[in-house]
Amino acid sequence: MKTVFTIIAILILGYKNVNAQDPTFSQFYNNPLYYNPGFTGLYEGLNIYTNIRNQWPKIPSQKMTSAFSTKTISADINSHCIRSGFGLLLIDDNEGEGRLRTLALSGSYAFKIVDEKKITIQAGFQGSIVQKKIDWERLEFSDQINKYNINVIPSTNPSPVDEKIYYPDFNFGVVSAFESLHKKRKHRTKKYWVVGASVSHLTQPNQAFFNTASQLPLKYCVQISLFNSLSQIKSTADKNFLIPMFIWEKQSEFRNAEFGLFTKTPWISGGIGFRDQRWFLLEEHYDAIVFDLDINVDRPKDSYSYKFGLSFDKTISKLSGSTWGTIELTLKISFPDVDVICGEPSSRGNKHMKCPNY
Repeated sequence: MKTVFTIIAILILGYKNVNAQDPTFSQFYNNPLYYNPGFTGLYEGLNIYTNIRNQWPKIPSQKMTSAFSTKTISADINSHCIRSGFGLLLIDDNEGEGRLRTLALSGSYAFKIVDEKKITIQAGFQGSIVQKKIDWERLEFSDQINKYNINVIPSTNPSPVDEKIYYPDFNFGVVSAFESLHKKRKHRTKKYWVVGASVSHLTQPNQAFFNTASQLPLKYCVQISLFNSLSQIKSTADKNFLIPMFIWEKQSEFRNAEFGLFTKTPWISGGIGFRDQRWFLLEEHYDAIVFDLDINVDRPKDSYSYKFGLSFDKTISKLSGSTWGTIELTLKISFPDVDVICGEPSSRGNKHMKCPNY
């Protein structure tokens, strides 16, 4: 348990001169609003996502979840008649069993710049109010421990000016989804591209607990997915896909690149990914291998579907012996016919691209 205290103490004192970084999700494809507000309303109807990430469960914890955990809940809705999407996102990030906790509530809006049958381009903006708090009394510092490893000495580290701070935050992103045809001999199949780019923390807010500046650095992110339909062009609706995916993040000195290859069927989806701390595939930057499995349940008579996802990160960096890995759970519920502004789908016509979603 003292390992947790030490890590958190380093994180807190590091706010004086070290930039923080945002949590990263292995199932980035199941958390679109977290990475890019341009995804708001991209997919049909109302979509609700829940994500739970338990990082480094080998580190001792008094709670059922790991000492480092992040949870998100998001919902977004597509309104074709006004070429818009609306979304909400709630983030709860805990470091050291809540000794350092970040809560954020975000609202996002996206407008379709191009809205055609085979291509969609939309830009999104997200505004957030963030609360960050620290439970200073629960922290233990190295200068409090005597030679018998017993905490009996008051710490000489200065206490924070305020254990709870608030600040606004703003993000911007653009997403393009478009369709292309691939001809192979006598057969033609469809390909769907989804390409996005975003910039987070536009105003670089100050997140310091002490009387010093600690700006949250800008975060740049690129997302690319290619949905290769495994059905012929004249067959029934596309339901089976082979999907390579890629995401790249940069925030100050932090880099993250994840490559993945996935398959999707009406009942089950899954695949394998590889995460690198740069993107040059150098051995010293290897981070984790990600295994993903999703169960899809479609209820067309009830006009909804849901998906349960489980992923496991097998750490392959130097931390592998002391952290074990990371577990991530997701639940997605979709109501494709819901549109509180534009009404039923029959009133919207068939002139808009229906982008496939993993």
